[in-house]
Amino acid sequence: MARLMHALRMARINSVSLATPGTAVTSLLLVPAFEVVLLVVVALGLSGRIEVDTAYASVVVVCGGTIIAGVVGEITRDRNIGVLSAVINQGLKQPLYFLSKVLVPAVSGIAVATPAILLVFVVSGGDDWNKLLSVLVILLALMVSASFVGVGAALLTLGGNDPYAVGNVLQAVLAVGTGVLLPIGQYPMALRILSEILPFTALVQGIRDGQVLSAVTREALTVGAWSVVAACLAGWVLHRWRSGKVRELLW
Repeated sequence: MARLMHALRMARINSVSLATPGTAVTSLLLVPAFEVVLLVVVALGLSGRIEVDTAYASVVVVCGGTIIAGVVGEITRDRNIGVLSAVINQGLKQPLYFLSKVLVPAVSGIAVATPAILLVFVVSGGDDWNKLLSVLVILLALMVSASFVGVGAALLTLGGNDPYAVGNVLQAVLAVGTGVLLPIGQYPMALRILSEILPFTALVQGIRDGQVLSAVTREALTVGAWSVVAACLAGWVLHRWRSGKVRELLW
């Protein structure tokens, strides 16, 4: 327990997003708010009106993208200063380390997204309590999902020169690919298949159809597959590094 508390305390102190008040406001509040507004405006242009499900889904997916970016940023900072290599030299099974990297992005993302969801609830009439409860449950599931995906996105780049590559690609496709703007049932078949393997797609569908348990289960399977792929690739890179075939985790 003492090790856990120490890891969490160090996570707060060393967090990139909390380095300065200005950084915290920009990265945790202004950027997510702008992304939500952008998605809502695009949705308005597509359908001529804003659906409540689209507004909820926008907040949830932007929250997920913010958590992913935050986790990748935390791990990349450690990678650049040599901390990551020292940690994973002991193996990839470092739960306290990775927990310390996801703590601040996850909590910050939820802290920003929850008021936004409550605002959507009030603006939409404040009478559909079942929908609100479903979205809040999905938001909690998203916090866990985005944390795993963020770690996976960081580990997937260990064999390359751009530590932000996977995270940037994910953030670029999540809004459209997960069915925020339009239900994926309206997508062409090829795009629909690709959407099904993206994180958060199941959760967005859960918001639209209200099937929370099914959505969380499918999301867990998707993120589990992402995590297995990331762990296998990172393990291969780590093996090459230990054998001396590469001198750093960048090549």
